[in-house]
Amino acid sequence: MNWNVTDMHKFKLMLFLAMLWVAFGQAQQVSERAYRILQSQFPESASALLQEKLDNVRRLRYYRTVEGTETTYSATFKKDRLHYGMVFNSTGILTDINFRVKKVDVPAESWDSLYSSLDKRFEKFRIRKIYQRYRVSEGQNNEYIFKNAFQNLMLPEMLYDVSLSGRTLAGKSDHEALFDASGKLLNLRNALPANYDHILY
Repeated sequence: MNWNVTDMHKFKLMLFLAMLWVAFGQAQQVSERAYRILQSQFPESASALLQEKLDNVRRLRYYRTVEGTETTYSATFKKDRLHYGMVFNSTGILTDINFRVKKVDVPAESWDSLYSSLDKRFEKFRIRKIYQRYRVSEGQNNEYIFKNAFQNLMLPEMLYDVSLSGRTLAGKSDHEALFDASGKLLNLRNALPANYDHILY
């Protein structure tokens, strides 16, 4: 193939732009890691809230999660045979409470919608874990969120957080999917590395 000067310049420009695009794409992938920490490394206000609200819990563990420039803290524990997780922001303010559930715990209509959404996106998939999640909305007090989560109340504002592995034409990969209470898909993203273990039960 005979290349003239103009063609070479175009080729170099296209190659440069392609490399720039790949580098930019990699920069957009924000890494996220959770680390187990000591209680003394947990935010003081969050630790005080846990001591005030949690009695008769087992396997209480503390974690710090770093995602890009954002840091959050989590406490996991077992209470009344359920595995709970509580998430706090970097200043120790409670943001949500979640606990692990099974398929049988999800209302049939919500499950059908949830399953159908995944079935449309994957050739084949396997659900690994399901979490029922209660987020703290602005203006809500902690008593409200504790009551909802610890009494397992089925509320329109609660969410389902689903950990799954799925296969598409591009291959097999792990994902985290977020659904509303009715089973409508809100968000689907690539899963964290295996050592993260979804905060970690």
